[in-house]
Amino acid sequence: MAFFDKLIGRKGAADDDLSDDDMASDFDDHDEDGEGNFWSRMDSAKRRKVMLFGGGAAGLLVIGIVALLLFSGGDHRSGTMISVELPDRTVGGGLTPPGEGADPDDEAAADDDDDASLNDVADSVEDGNAATAGVVVSSTPLTAFDGVPAPPQEMPLPAAPIADITEQNPLGPLPMVSEDGLEPWRLYARDFTFDDRPRIVLIVGGLGLSRAATMAAIERLPGDVALAFSPYGENLSEYAALAREYGHEPLAAVPMEPDDFPQRDPGPMGLMTTLPDDENLRRLDRALAALPGHVGVLASMGSRFATEEAAITPVLEHLKKRGVMWVDNRPGGGTRALDAALDLKVPTAFIDMVIDDDPSPAAIARNLARLEETARRRSVAVALARPLPVTLESLGRWIADLDARTITLAPVTAVAGIQIP
Repeated sequence: MAFFDKLIGRKGAADDDLSDDDMASDFDDHDEDGEGNFWSRMDSAKRRKVMLFGGGAAGLLVIGIVALLLFSGGDHRSGTMISVELPDRTVGGGLTPPGEGADPDDEAAADDDDDASLNDVADSVEDGNAATAGVVVSSTPLTAFDGVPAPPQEMPLPAAPIADITEQNPLGPLPMVSEDGLEPWRLYARDFTFDDRPRIVLIVGGLGLSRAATMAAIERLPGDVALAFSPYGENLSEYAALAREYGHEPLAAVPMEPDDFPQRDPGPMGLMTTLPDDENLRRLDRALAALPGHVGVLASMGSRFATEEAAITPVLEHLKKRGVMWVDNRPGGGTRALDAALDLKVPTAFIDMVIDDDPSPAAIARNLARLEETARRRSVAVALARPLPVTLESLGRWIADLDARTITLAPVTAVAGIQIP
């Protein structure tokens, strides 16, 4: 340390300059082989320059390392930053819901995005896959469903579509009542043995968006469970065929205008009270054509559309002509749609409850117990569920013990027209 003491100048030192002998002796203290004599041959000025240069270089190196750690550390983190480009909500024209007498060239209306709606992109979307723009689906790995017990192997349902009850349409294969009165919902139905036991129908909706959730519902739930597919999903015809192979009755979910639109938006496939009937029916047919072999329609949203008789009646008449079911999604059947469907003699069922509004095992168990009570009291009960891992696991375990409780799980076609509102 003698050298550094002299370099900075100790209290009482007579001169700031260091002698050659002092410098040499300090390095020689740590040089057992005597190589420190190199320094003794260097004059004082040169030694100072060497020391200053070396110290400066070392300081710059330290600063560079610190800066590298501070500013490039994000590249070494385990997480990943993902940039998502949001869809342009102005595609296809104005931002407000289409209305009677609206002027498409009204720039003031186009600039007002307070009522912006995905519904407005519908006219520019003809490809079913393109309709998924703006749909956000949480990512769930297939391993999340490992706790769902595998059911016994099922007999597959007949392949679809069946030519005699199929209309070839530019939108795709559409169901129709055959010339001799055969109805698709009956021919595509799952066989069911009727007895005196109370019947429970389970429908799992929201399928076709997440592949993991869709495959888990198809493969891990018994065939008596009906599966409803979103029109915004991809590969729907393949999913429908696979669902039938596993014994499930497919349903086409059809989004409709809710009473809080545009806060909740049914999207570009939604049926709207502000659209003409022919456009609503075209959207309906697109949903039906995307899912060959379905037994009917599950209403999605619709708290406004399904309560307006002028809007819902043409839809139900169209479903009757197509020979498929209507499943009303309002708990307790509290919409005009249910009354109109019964009046028109459309094969109909309605949802009694949603079992996983609170997606916790305890809440799902309580709702399943309530569902059993409803079935025992009214002979029939219908429930809707989401394809969440916790839901499918709870359903799988509950269904496994259902026979022991003298309740039967029934396909949705087995309760058509027999529920009491």
